[in-house]
Amino acid sequence: MIKLDLHIHTEYSEDCLISLDKLIEKCKEKNIIPAITDHDSVKAIKKLGKMGFSFLPGIEVSSKDGHIVGLFCNELIPKDLSAEKTIDNIHKQGGLAVAVHPFDTYRKGLEKTKWIKKCDIIEVFNARTFRKKNEKAERFSNKYGMIKSVGSDAHFLFEIGDTYIEIEEFDFNNPKEFLKKLKKAKLHKKSAPFYVHGPTTFVKYYKWLRRRI
Repeated sequence: MIKLDLHIHTEYSEDCLISLDKLIEKCKEKNIIPAITDHDSVKAIKKLGKMGFSFLPGIEVSSKDGHIVGLFCNELIPKDLSAEKTIDNIHKQGGLAVAVHPFDTYRKGLEKTKWIKKCDIIEVFNARTFRKKNEKAERFSNKYGMIKSVGSDAHFLFEIGDTYIEIEEFDFNNPKEFLKKLKKAKLHKKSAPFYVHGPTTFVKYYKWLRRRI
């Protein structure tokens, strides 16, 4: 069995400062294999691919209908497209579409049933999402028989290691095998401290300002 966190950010997201070296160090400490899901960027996975570190490539795409993670995606996917087009672009890369923090309007999760159902996976627990929204995602997955995942959505190092899946080993180049084994995975859930959102917003504006100085 291996431990995977299916939703982690790095310094290549607009609201995160985690360096790749520190990420590797932390994941090794916690025995976690991360899915790198930066906001609208694949720069981290391009660099990590040359560093001899095991990870699952991905991207969190800002569609105009809400955020969608593409797992097993190595190439940039344009933002601000419809959910339907974004999911199609993920599938064209052979990737899997994940409805992350669905129903969480504060964090731009998908809201409409038709778009969530088109995804391959639904994130039923996001460590940064309020309990009621996670519970709604869980009920939705049960109602429609969707495959479940969880993720820390870590933007700070201390968030890594508490929320993850335990899954049988699989070929990291085989999304279909992963999806099959995900159905049987054990989901570990622990909410992040409530105060993480404030510093994340500060980092976002700090990086925005720094780019303009």
